[in-house]
Amino acid sequence: MTLTHPWFLLGLLSLAVPVLLHLFELRRPQRVLFTNVEFIREVKLLTAKQRRLQHLLVLALRLGFLTLLVLLFCQPFIPAPHQSTHADVEANVVMDDSPSMAVETGSGKPMLEQSVNEMQRIVHAFPKTAQYRLWAGRTPQASLSANKLVEELSQLNPSAASAGVRTTLRQLENRGGNAKQTTFVTSDFQKSSFAAADIQGLRSAGEVFLLPLTTRATANAYVDSVFLTEEFVRTGVDLPLHIRLRNGGAKEATQVQVRVFIGPRQVATYTSNVAAGNTVENIVRIRLAEAQTQFGRVELEEQPVTYDNTYYFTLKPSGRIRVVDVSSGGTATQKLYPNEAVFAYSPLRPESSPGTLEGADLLIVQGNSRLTPGWQSAAAKFVERGGTLVVIPPSAAGLRAGYDQLWASLGLTSMRWATGSTAQELAVPNQQNPFFKDVFAQQTRQPDMPRATPVLSWGRSTTDVLQFRDGQPFLSGFRSGQGMVYVFASPLQAGLSTFAEHPLFVPVMYRLATLSKSSEQLPAYRLTNRAVVLRPLGAPTSGAEQVYKLRNDSNSYVPAQQLRNGRLYLQLPAPMRQPGYYQLTLNDKVLTTLAFNVDKKESELAQYSAEELRQLTAAYPNVHVYEAGGERSAAQQLAEERNGTPLWRYCLVGALLCLLGEVLVLRFGQRRERLEPQAA
Repeated sequence: MTLTHPWFLLGLLSLAVPVLLHLFELRRPQRVLFTNVEFIREVKLLTAKQRRLQHLLVLALRLGFLTLLVLLFCQPFIPAPHQSTHADVEANVVMDDSPSMAVETGSGKPMLEQSVNEMQRIVHAFPKTAQYRLWAGRTPQASLSANKLVEELSQLNPSAASAGVRTTLRQLENRGGNAKQTTFVTSDFQKSSFAAADIQGLRSAGEVFLLPLTTRATANAYVDSVFLTEEFVRTGVDLPLHIRLRNGGAKEATQVQVRVFIGPRQVATYTSNVAAGNTVENIVRIRLAEAQTQFGRVELEEQPVTYDNTYYFTLKPSGRIRVVDVSSGGTATQKLYPNEAVFAYSPLRPESSPGTLEGADLLIVQGNSRLTPGWQSAAAKFVERGGTLVVIPPSAAGLRAGYDQLWASLGLTSMRWATGSTAQELAVPNQQNPFFKDVFAQQTRQPDMPRATPVLSWGRSTTDVLQFRDGQPFLSGFRSGQGMVYVFASPLQAGLSTFAEHPLFVPVMYRLATLSKSSEQLPAYRLTNRAVVLRPLGAPTSGAEQVYKLRNDSNSYVPAQQLRNGRLYLQLPAPMRQPGYYQLTLNDKVLTTLAFNVDKKESELAQYSAEELRQLTAAYPNVHVYEAGGERSAAQQLAEERNGTPLWRYCLVGALLCLLGEVLVLRFGQRRERLEPQAA
């Protein structure tokens, strides 16, 4: 035991006062007159023994009171086993404000509120001159005083756009550690978003204190994803909408009420049971009545976790795909696309004007006619604006010069004409290729593949769709400008290829057309996505700065934006925290609407306990784990670890007990006997 103020021990001199009072007995004796002297002597002896014992007890209690009172002023404590050897210059306070921190702890308080209370107690335990840096959200605060930090902590709320503890610890690692700094991390430490590797960079960052909070076991059903299996989203027809539910809690979610809305209209409702850690997929039939983008949402009725009960999504009906086919006639594609109402097919001859490409989605250039310079320039500009070009090479060597100029204008420098080639069989398509998604059914035998004679070869491409058995490409895609160029290695005419007569021809050509129309917009996004990737949706405005914005009600956000390889990359800004629908605008013109939701990792409630964290961080001596919200607060545990265990409370309680004991002894210490009356 150590005394904080040992000079108060001089107060022990006051112990002489009750001793002197006991020795000199300041109480004056009283004279009592009575007739029976013998009886008086017996009673006097008995009373003297009782009074002597009473006086000794009172003396001991008074001495104990004074001793404990002196020790109370001395501030005794048991020294800490591991005391800090340096004064804290600045402390990093990492607060997890992700949506999962809204889940209640065993005491009934939300975890974020519990963590704020713990940090406020810790701040009061530190010197008032200490400086703090608050890490919450996506950007850290500047250096704060203790009072300012307490004020900032009281204003924290769960945010769906929170970067999470993992990202914050990486930022601290990149910032560089300081051996004199102390770092506090309060979080629920979810297993879906945290690992021991996330704190490896803090090995040289001074002392690190992890304060885990524990939730009570509960169920948590949430919408994992919503998707359509139909390639085209059309109006006026029934569409199968797949809704995938998952339970991220520790208990089974029973009788979860699910309601599906398209706009303000409820289109489906059902109940579902989801076991803990399992996924359930249901299909509901919906019908879109309008050609505009439809706003949908799935609502769950479940308690007590409610922040992920609503899932937002959008469905944009597909318009007709305009296909422009440049050929001299007699091609297989002329009988292919007109059979489907979803395609607007326009055959053109090479002599026609290329100005009709305005508004086209897919341009097919057949190699059985001469490619004029006008079509070469028009095709290059069409791809540069984001269109899709399909090139089928010519069989006649005299027509190749025009295509060489087309390769040069598109930047395809690896194209080489092949001579003396023989017919080869194509290899079986790779079903893992995204190009063939939902194309093949379950096959029981090796399919027969078409044969083709290659007249064109090339080197590296963006994507390979089909190949020959020797590994040479038959159909490949190349990124050019903002669009794509797909090139066949062989003409499709009879005698050089049987691909046009093969069953694979129809799905491949249909797929090329659908890819030309796809905007690459997903039904829903997460607020924690690093970037949203879209095809450019608006024509550039000459002389004006191109600024894309995301607008939600009265709030407007300007994301970091970049056009690269024909794709628009939008990095979501930190203040964008609210799930819902956001309009994407270009120079105040609405282009489309995007739906954003809470990261589904936040719905997985499995977390590391304090004991598990101690095991994960056993190799890091500077990392300490204190359980927040337990019988003892983290601030109390930290104070005992840094400053020792204070004993002044015990001294105060002991002094009060001594006073109480003295009162009881003086009140009930005298023995009273009832004397029986004697007959005269």
